[in-house]
Amino acid sequence: MALPAPANQPCHWTPRPVTVLLIDDQAIIGAAVRKLLEGDTEIAFHHCVDSTQAIATAMQTLPSVILLDLVMPEIDGMTLLKFMRANRKLKEVPIIILTTKEDPKLRVEAFTLGATDFLMKLPEKTELLAKVKILSAGYHAALQRDEVNAKVK
Repeated sequence: MALPAPANQPCHWTPRPVTVLLIDDQAIIGAAVRKLLEGDTEIAFHHCVDSTQAIATAMQTLPSVILLDLVMPEIDGMTLLKFMRANRKLKEVPIIILTTKEDPKLRVEAFTLGATDFLMKLPEKTELLAKVKILSAGYHAALQRDEVNAKVK
């Protein structure tokens, strides 16, 4: 049995776009991931090739999911993961590590630092789409919950 909404607070859901930010220094990976996601009109895709610009790009694009490579020049993925989890605006954004390395110790380190999931490059299209959509929906639901809670206080 569903409970009715309080008279002074109507229930409504504002759909939010699925915004994916890929942080990977390889243009060919960016093109491949774009190809995997294209055709789905619900997904906006952004690619950052310069790890030194990753935080600024994330702050500008406001992704609902970040795909993060581990091996990059200048700033590696683990360091970026730490910076993102320390950033007030990015700390809750789901981050999927996208790498060619299958080292279990690497996975443990990534999860310990706050990674949400781990995928091997290049993932299968349906798996990538499913994870991106599910994680994005969860992130948006948490944002909306926090907005409601802030109004109630």
